[in-house]
Amino acid sequence: MAYEYSSGSSDGRFALLLEEWEARNTHWVASPQLCNASNAKVLFQPERTWSVDGAAWAGAQLRVVLSKYPGGQTRPTLVTFIDCEREVARVEEGCEVPLGALEPELNRFLLRAR
Repeated sequence: MAYEYSSGSSDGRFALLLEEWEARNTHWVASPQLCNASNAKVLFQPERTWSVDGAAWAGAQLRVVLSKYPGGQTRPTLVTFIDCEREVARVEEGCEVPLGALEPELNRFLLRAR
């Protein structure tokens, strides 16, 4: 399966692509890839076990709700705010981290109690 366009920033500079795959019978995971559409640079691409449950753009800012397969995690979803221009992100009430450090930050928040 390949990544397919899902949504983009209002100016078209950034794109959220999804690779949908069937994890179990009738259970689908939408693995994300965030890229700079002007030069095809991948800004963020976590392991395939992460799934996009919702996304909304405000300029070059992306609010994305992520979950991790398999289910039964301490926290079912994490709201993440990504600034594509600055290439930084914040998981819920956490501190900003570079996009290269986002997946470890997601895993850290996943293990925290609400």
